[in-house]
Amino acid sequence: MFNWLQGKRYVVTTVLVGLDGQTAAPLLGTLSQATRTIAESDGDFEIASAEMARIAGALVDYETAWSRSANWGEVFKKEEEAGDYGAECFAENSQRYLSSGDGPVSTTAPVSAKSPQNIVVMLTVAYQGEIAELEASLTSVESVRRALAQIVALHGRDQLQLAHIHYAPARFGDDLDEDQLLVNYPELVAL
Repeated sequence: MFNWLQGKRYVVTTVLVGLDGQTAAPLLGTLSQATRTIAESDGDFEIASAEMARIAGALVDYETAWSRSANWGEVFKKEEEAGDYGAECFAENSQRYLSSGDGPVSTTAPVSAKSPQNIVVMLTVAYQGEIAELEASLTSVESVRRALAQIVALHGRDQLQLAHIHYAPARFGDDLDEDQLLVNYPELVAL
């Protein structure tokens, strides 16, 4: 899943965006469709990269629903170490509350399903070089907007080297209430 170019600075970073679930509920369909497309392609990196850019762009469309954000990452000099860290991030994000996505996910909510209270989207990317917008703390709406724009730009320049998408809740009808949000995503800060 990695497409490394020659270089000496590898960055792996995860961007988390917390959204008001009542406002952003339609985003769950977009997320479900993206992960299904990636799974159906057997993890083809070009498709994963395109879906990552599409999700980053869709998040910008829901800016008014953003409530929280966070990011973390590491810088490496060796490709193998970056690859190992990317795999660790994937495993960690997969274990977050209702973000594993194991099993089929409907792209349309049942009429009786309530919108979740909260949605958390986790985008893990890798690239070479230095991109301040992805390496700075995401503590404002503007900083989140710039980070998401850089993810889209990395895809456009064919410079994404890792693209993992996780989200919670991963199934329509499930909820992510305030207590679950605090327990499972303590790093999120209010915007």
